[in-house]
Amino acid sequence: MVLEKGASHVHVKIQTSDPNPSSMLFHLDLVNTSKPDNGESRQVFGDDKIKFKLKPGQEYRLTGYTMDLYKNSLGGLKFRAELSNLELKELLQRATIVTNKRGGKLIKCKYLYRNKTDQYFMDIFQKDGIMKVYKKDKNGDQGSPINGKLDGLFFASNPDPETGLPPLRSFFGPRRVNIPASDLFVTGTNLYFADFYCNRRAHYVTLVLTLAGSTADQFCREKLLTIDPYKNLFFMKAEEEHSSYVYTSRNIWVEIFYTENVDLLPYLFRGLIVSVPSTGTSRPEGIPKNPKCHICNL
Repeated sequence: MVLEKGASHVHVKIQTSDPNPSSMLFHLDLVNTSKPDNGESRQVFGDDKIKFKLKPGQEYRLTGYTMDLYKNSLGGLKFRAELSNLELKELLQRATIVTNKRGGKLIKCKYLYRNKTDQYFMDIFQKDGIMKVYKKDKNGDQGSPINGKLDGLFFASNPDPETGLPPLRSFFGPRRVNIPASDLFVTGTNLYFADFYCNRRAHYVTLVLTLAGSTADQFCREKLLTIDPYKNLFFMKAEEEHSSYVYTSRNIWVEIFYTENVDLLPYLFRGLIVSVPSTGTSRPEGIPKNPKCHICNL
């Protein structure tokens, strides 16, 4: 029986019908199936609470048997070391504290923008013009529940505070699509908190935007934290009826993982796919969070 599971540990207890479980001895094997040469074995009594250390993002299998003449199997338990609901709440709290310390201000978000290579957009328009979702990479916290599990598209939300428009430069490619934030952040979408991390100095908050009732929405409702779309410090829309205003944080980088395909043809015709000066490209596997940061590591 799993008592508690998180990104870096799991607490388990053996359930037995024996009236005196402390007299029964068991053998447990924890195998890291992501790296099969890594494992751990324990001999425990029936009433022990056992804690195993885990590596975030790795897959595990826990098996065991009774240490008697019969060596009866305890069966198997498979799981992934990912952030628990409590750990996500602590990350959200830390992100909130950092944002508030920096002023906790919001700024109008006219566009959600996505920077990629010229070839990326050429490939899309040579087919059907649809920007298709893909599996979330390993960027950010290695224990994030969405890594390798959820399909979506990353967009940045933070504008240049001076112009209110997307920043002039790109770190992820010389071609950019600017999508009006109100086109994606519509009635019938849900917002979820997924991660708070840094690669070097800058800190990022990752939010997931889903269509209510979709498969992705059901996954996020089970794995992530629901965010009030009208009242939060990171990415929100105006409560006024018929208002299309969207706001994002002025104090921390906010990235939106949108879980639906996007038709780019309307934005091509509206002149919203543009060239920008670029100083790099994204990495296919993403960049893991900085393990030494005392602000965003639990």
